Amino acid sequence: MASNNAEIEDLRRQLEEERQGREQEKRRADREKERADREARERERQRERADQLAADQSPTKFLTYLQHVKEKLLSTFSVEPNPIKASSGSVTNVHGKYYPQTLRRWTDFDKDHDRVFSRFTKVFSKDPLFPSKTDVQGVERDLSPTTRKDEQDIRPFVRSAMEKPAQRLVQAYLKQTADTRTADFFFQNNAYSLSSKDATNPTDVVENQNEAPPSKKRSPERGIRGVPDRWGIRERPSGELLTIFVGEYKVAHKLRSGAFKRVFSSAGERLFLDTLKRLSFPIVDTDTEKEQRIVAEVLCQTFDYMIKAGLRYGYVTSGHGLVFLMFEKSDPEILYYHLSSDDPLAKEIDVQYGPVSQFSTFVMLSLESERQSPQWIENAKSQLYQWPILPGNPILTNQPLSLERSFSSSSNSSEEYKDKDDGYRPPRQPRKQQSSLRSTEHTETNRRRQSSRTQHKTHQPTLPYCTQACLIGLSQGHPLDQFCPNVAIHQQETSSLNHLISKEKFCSLVHNQLARNLDENCQCLDTMGMFGAVGVLFKITLTDYGYTFVAKGVQAVDEELLLNEASVYAHLSKLQGVTVPVHLGNIKLAQTFPLVSTATVTSMMLMSWAGNSLHSEDHGPDVDIEAQKQQSIKELVAAGLVHYDLRRANMIWNQERQRVMVIDFDQSSILRRKRVDDGGSSSELAVKRTRVDKENWGADYYGS
Repeated sequence: MASNNAEIEDLRRQLEEERQGREQEKRRADREKERADREARERERQRERADQLAADQSPTKFLTYLQHVKEKLLSTFSVEPNPIKASSGSVTNVHGKYYPQTLRRWTDFDKDHDRVFSRFTKVFSKDPLFPSKTDVQGVERDLSPTTRKDEQDIRPFVRSAMEKPAQRLVQAYLKQTADTRTADFFFQNNAYSLSSKDATNPTDVVENQNEAPPSKKRSPERGIRGVPDRWGIRERPSGELLTIFVGEYKVAHKLRSGAFKRVFSSAGERLFLDTLKRLSFPIVDTDTEKEQRIVAEVLCQTFDYMIKAGLRYGYVTSGHGLVFLMFEKSDPEILYYHLSSDDPLAKEIDVQYGPVSQFSTFVMLSLESERQSPQWIENAKSQLYQWPILPGNPILTNQPLSLERSFSSSSNSSEEYKDKDDGYRPPRQPRKQQSSLRSTEHTETNRRRQSSRTQHKTHQPTLPYCTQACLIGLSQGHPLDQFCPNVAIHQQETSSLNHLISKEKFCSLVHNQLARNLDENCQCLDTMGMFGAVGVLFKITLTDYGYTFVAKGVQAVDEELLLNEASVYAHLSKLQGVTVPVHLGNIKLAQTFPLVSTATVTSMMLMSWAGNSLHSEDHGPDVDIEAQKQQSIKELVAAGLVHYDLRRANMIWNQERQRVMVIDFDQSSILRRKRVDDGGSSSELAVKRTRVDKENWGADYYGS
């Protein structure tokens, strides 16, 4: 019995051990399965993370990119709430700036935007062409969490969250469509032209309207001449760079969220006129009126840049608000605006109507526009009023409206020339004083609008440049060059072998032509990069005689340098047409020539076209260009020239002479030999900066 019990216990023990073994095996299997499942889940998570990382690092599609920009970049904008930490002072100074009389909503913008956005959606529908989410997040980290305290703080936000994304959309569109008119588009800090310099005469400043009235409806310029904060640049397939619009940044804490919307809703079309009328009365503005004045001044500043640059498009942004501006060529007194949302982060705003997509539409519209001609700009400026002068202001009535600009040329010997053009006055009708300010405004507005539509001939010079031999003959009285491509036009249907006009008459005629019409056979070459720190080149054809040459234009502040350069050319007279270009004379313009940079050319030096830069390698592979350079330098040194800027950019290959010509002598000096009776050896040399004494050179170069 005991044996049976022992066997039973042994069986039970074995069964229990087997059961425990099975349970242990099951637990082990469960653990193994759990580990395998856990590893599988981890592998899946890693795969998902890898897929997500790859997706985040991969280019994105059109709408996805816009959403990333909205969520990651536009969300970083934050205005400094503490006024002590924020910048102080006025938003802008618009004294003397041109302003429009009427402000209207740009009603066609929405329709244009729908058209452009639809085009983008179609072109971008297939391929992911835009920066990855990771790239956008990298920009986000750089932007936040800084609060925007002043205009400098706004710049990185606007450029990263608005301008750069819009630029990418436009560039991608141009690439995908292989546009034949535009090769590229980009923003930059400067216009592609001669930089504007201030040449304010403090004696011209008029502090207020209670002092002696100005001689015309334009108030004198004062202070430092400002320039736009941003420029839109279009590149043609030929490599030409065209400036197509201007941009302005304004401090956000002075243009609070909703400011543009409130003003546009309440002020109406007479925003500028009503603001100026309030300024003329000693009444304290309400908060609403102060906000209207700030917005009016901000728009006035940008409009002034648009007019002076001849660009129909511009924009203003404070970070909160983004406003696109436009005027029509036929009536620049009306400024059209489109307000992109004052709150770009509003959830109800679809990315289609966000600031980036609307900015890209604005750029596309600008790409289709052409800069207004210089003569159009001057005509428009003569019709517009400058802040704070109101239309019909009694102090301006019966005042002469002509341009009080004295003319000078390389000769004053022609009486006919002096009679016709000293104090040239464009044809205008003087204002008549009206008994009613409103009737005066109505009459003058109609007259000026009629005048702004006056047509004038606009055509660029198409003739080839005259030869060096031709223009040295004109300058020094030699016979015509029969190899000049324009010799038949020079002869004026005669059989004469000599030039029919003198150099002095030539300068007179060029001056008269530009005084009549800046657009007649005159083309600024800044789009081709032909400008520097001092001057910008023009191609000009003297219409009646076919003389085709270049002119170096400078601003008023640099006229002294141009006179110095003329004196250097005079000293190098024997080298003209061979080692240096032919100098034909200097003229002072009757009406200034406006550049897209808002700079204005006041004087020109007329000279022969030397040729293209050495970088173009027009000389061919068989020419020892270094030997040619040294030969020209040696000849200039022998003539006593100290150039001070003798670099490759100032050396030109001339095909006609098969020579290197040297240019740009505005900073140059001449080595003068000392006389024996001056106490030095006759072989001793002294460096003398060749500056022109206007009493001696004025008659020769500027016509006293």
